[in-house]
Amino acid sequence: MPSSANAQMSQLGVVRSGENQGQWSGITARLRASGVAYCVVDLQQLKSAANLAGTQVLFLPNVETLTDVEVGTLQDWMDKGGRTIVSGPTGTLSSPNVRSALRSLFGAYWGFAIATPTNLQPNTEKTIEWVKADGLAGSGIGGAVIPTALTSQTAAFWKSDNNNSNAPAVVATDKTVFFGWRWGIDTGLSAEVDSGWLKAALGRYGQERLISSVPPTGPEQPCRASAAVSTRQAEAAKPTTVGANRALSSRAISTAPATTRSSAGANQSPKNQAIRPGWLELPNAIAMDKLKTPGVPIVQASDRASTSIAAPLTVENTRQGEQRVISQAPVPIQSSRAVQLAAQQVTPTEVETLRSTIPPITTLAQRSLVQSVPAMRQDLENLIGRVESAFITASAQTSTEEKGLRNWQTSSASPQSSVISKVPATEAARAGLQKFIDLVAVQNYSGAREQWTQLRRSLLQQYPTNRKIAQPEIRAMWLDRGTIVSAGSPKALARIFDSMAAAGINTVFFETVNAGYPIYPSRIAPKQNPMVRGWDPMEAAVKLAHERGMELHAWVWVFAAGNRVHNRLLNLPDNYPGPLVEAHPDWAASDKQGRIFDPRSGKVFLDPANPEVRRYLLDLIGEIALRYKVDGVQLDYIRYPFQEPSLNQTYGYGKAARQQFKQLTGRDPIAITASQADLWDSWTQFRISQIDSFVTEVSQRLRSQRSDIILSAAVFPMPKQERLSKLQQNWETWALRGDIDMLVPMTYVLEANQLQHMARPLFNESALAATLILPSVRLLNLPDVVAFDQIQLLRDLPAGGYALFAYENFNGNLQGIFNRTQGKPEKGSTFADLCPTSSDSQDVCLTTEAIPYRQPFQAAASRYAVLQAEWSYLKTNNQIWIKEPALSQWGKEALELSEALNQLAREPSREKFAYATAAMRSFRSEFRKWMQLQAIQQPYQVQMWENRLATVERLLKYGERSRLTRGVKK
Repeated sequence: MPSSANAQMSQLGVVRSGENQGQWSGITARLRASGVAYCVVDLQQLKSAANLAGTQVLFLPNVETLTDVEVGTLQDWMDKGGRTIVSGPTGTLSSPNVRSALRSLFGAYWGFAIATPTNLQPNTEKTIEWVKADGLAGSGIGGAVIPTALTSQTAAFWKSDNNNSNAPAVVATDKTVFFGWRWGIDTGLSAEVDSGWLKAALGRYGQERLISSVPPTGPEQPCRASAAVSTRQAEAAKPTTVGANRALSSRAISTAPATTRSSAGANQSPKNQAIRPGWLELPNAIAMDKLKTPGVPIVQASDRASTSIAAPLTVENTRQGEQRVISQAPVPIQSSRAVQLAAQQVTPTEVETLRSTIPPITTLAQRSLVQSVPAMRQDLENLIGRVESAFITASAQTSTEEKGLRNWQTSSASPQSSVISKVPATEAARAGLQKFIDLVAVQNYSGAREQWTQLRRSLLQQYPTNRKIAQPEIRAMWLDRGTIVSAGSPKALARIFDSMAAAGINTVFFETVNAGYPIYPSRIAPKQNPMVRGWDPMEAAVKLAHERGMELHAWVWVFAAGNRVHNRLLNLPDNYPGPLVEAHPDWAASDKQGRIFDPRSGKVFLDPANPEVRRYLLDLIGEIALRYKVDGVQLDYIRYPFQEPSLNQTYGYGKAARQQFKQLTGRDPIAITASQADLWDSWTQFRISQIDSFVTEVSQRLRSQRSDIILSAAVFPMPKQERLSKLQQNWETWALRGDIDMLVPMTYVLEANQLQHMARPLFNESALAATLILPSVRLLNLPDVVAFDQIQLLRDLPAGGYALFAYENFNGNLQGIFNRTQGKPEKGSTFADLCPTSSDSQDVCLTTEAIPYRQPFQAAASRYAVLQAEWSYLKTNNQIWIKEPALSQWGKEALELSEALNQLAREPSREKFAYATAAMRSFRSEFRKWMQLQAIQQPYQVQMWENRLATVERLLKYGERSRLTRGVKK
């Protein structure tokens, strides 16, 4: 093979890892047969983009485990112009954050395996010219590659013999081509197909010169950078002046030890790696935070309409005597536009201060990390805050010190004293955070990244999972059809309810209608689910839940009425549309081509504009509410399928919808395109109105039958305009009209920082002020400590609780954590001594198991009592920094608010509600001023308290609408 530097740059870099080592002879045999000039890159050597400086195209065949360092290297190199080809389940055994980063980096991910041989067929669209060569079709075993970016292009499909299956097999972006099979091994696809696709991908990148009709010979060579590139990298890596003009020698820059990789490859447990976070998820932009007087909030703009309020920054001295900027409150991860807007508010003096804290930018890898440093630091500060918050809550509940604020002394911590956390785990973490900052200051970027990773891993393991932490909150879990079917009897189902009750779950979303089948013998629906014939799981579930003090809500698929996955479970044809559409073909909606199956989800959707569909669904939901006395109903699939109007991929063209729209506008919607702005907007609004009006009808029907029933909706937390365009799901209107009690956004992410970014804007939405918000956590592939971390984040936000999806992923270890931290307390063992009011009101304040949607005023009083207990605990331990006379004023108003909340909870009335809300308004208006000194060193803590006060206020507003206006008594 060529050995010169220039020749090396004309080769394909092929990654060898512990996982594909056993496949290597097959991979290299096909590479040589393809006539492709290649060199070898050992995965463990990918520590910086310099390792790939002489490679233009990199091939990762069947590499299932990557670390954050390796992904960082790939990102740096691809930002510089590198292109990749990947195959098989790339990255699937990596940690959750790495998988998330890879989805963004490659624009696609391996979704699921296709177990039977399936036809591989290139996409014949005119716009995909590079796949029109011969020899790209075949039959074999692979997996569906799921596109994740708007620019992702499906270049080939897996198609079954009956042509109904249409899973993506090859997905391409401008930087990556992703093959949905294990390349170079026996998958049933021929060597010619493997070779053909590799050549096509290289041709797409303009690298045809790498392909020769003569197979390469000689021993394999490692990929090396050219001399010119190596020189440039060396120059870029030279140290430069940092901070206060301090000169650094080359010895000051160290390299973090390489990450240990198991040679077992695919046998390596992903769970053991899963708590390893990935710095690549953080934004590539320096967050320019405004320096300002403490106590004055900054509203930061965002492309995603986040209006989170963050306290300003201050300046402190480092151990080296240099000034550095420290954040005063959690800041949401910002988009580049938000950074630009923030930067416009910074004065020239402030810019110079910021510049002095950021090392000069050298190589691309350094620049990428430097740009991420503010967000990485904020991530650590927030995690420290969450762990400390959990410790404080747990300690306040178990403390034997005096509770409440009634007898506070007038003395306070000295203004000169340091308010340092007494929690050992977070004391050490703050020292670790300082080490991270110091490593950045001396440009030891690899060391800083490793320190960041280790610190996060350590913090996640420090949560106090052996003590009570839970607040009065909604703790919901989806109980899925698969688990119900597997139970098979009331006796086995009882064991499931026992485990949920022991774990403190108080609300069960029980899968009642799925794919057009009710799980019970219905008088309305044509067929009960065949997998549960012979018993009535619904009847058993209601009884089991109520016996254990839990509420049961019927989880109903509304407009999704057929499902290919369910068909396979029943051994039915893939194209079976479900019992409803089989009996009533005109009830189905379709795309413009008349296809009723949504190609993305494999589901059939009903036409929401069809009066017969609406009548049937109303009768079915009414039957559930009346016949089984469920506590609530959750609307799922209360939308149209996902659409991409810009790509002419739209849905909703049922017979009734087309007729009605034509009567309104004179136009058949099937002839309208997104380029016809006014008409298209009318068509979109028409479909939105079908969903909106149906939600109103369900609400009115249920509440006329059962005034105490709780109505919730499982929804997508996408930005509003995108959601209306792609789903026609307008949940702001449902909440504003009071049609639903509870919004359950499906905030399924892999890390807490992502959850915060997704959930926070929901609490700033004015239309949701009187609606309870229950963000959700998906347990699938989520390590237990990460799931717990996400729950703690939600407890520190203005959320009414959380929902877990789903019981089928609820493992024994997580069960044990929940039993200890939120399981049902022994009578009188938890908040029994936390009420600071007189004994005659303790029956209200101490109702710790009050479910917020059921007893909102009692839940508000209980949650506030928990806050008071924490303040008392910190005051006793000299960790409250408030000077007189503010301390006395705070204590006085805190007690007044407690009395007002307990009076309202004991005897709800308009007068007591007005008194309580006025007391809350007054208290919150002064709170930031009281906490001005506390916020200097404990910003997360103060922001968390403000969030929890906001939760109490939301409960009051919800209680006013549901109890005082609607008059619900239960």
